Amino acid sequence: MIKQAHIKGVDAALAHFQIKTGFLEGIKNMVIGQPGRAFVEGPKAFQEGGMLSHKNVWWPDVKGKPLNWLGRASTVAAPLMAMSAMRSNPNEGHLSNALGALGGIAGSAYGYPALGMVGGPMLGAAGARLGRGIGHLLGSEPKDPYAP
Repeated sequence: MIKQAHIKGVDAALAHFQIKTGFLEGIKNMVIGQPGRAFVEGPKAFQEGGMLSHKNVWWPDVKGKPLNWLGRASTVAAPLMAMSAMRSNPNEGHLSNALGALGGIAGSAYGYPALGMVGGPMLGAAGARLGRGIGHLLGSEPKDPYAP
């Protein structure tokens, strides 16, 4: 019943915004996500074979699914993003910047399959805040540029 309501809601949203998905059925899941599926699977969504299992999120299967190469590319680029983020905000310490970047990457990686382009950035921002908070708890502070 929940799955049928989700499908009807997705179809109504796509019809309202005049988004045509005939050539790529996966675009619908990319735009809106699959919150109904995540809700139905519950905690099993994070187990092996679930939609939010670590294998499906960080290294998705690409056979017949060319858009999944983007997921693999973002996984490979994650360490580079964390390293470049270490100096991104001078008002934060290096550790809190790096943990914030890693939290944002993880939040986005799990948010996009479940909530699509609408909720993925929100979970990414929440993950970044959590990472920066953990960095602050661990004592990460900005370096004083005027200290000798």
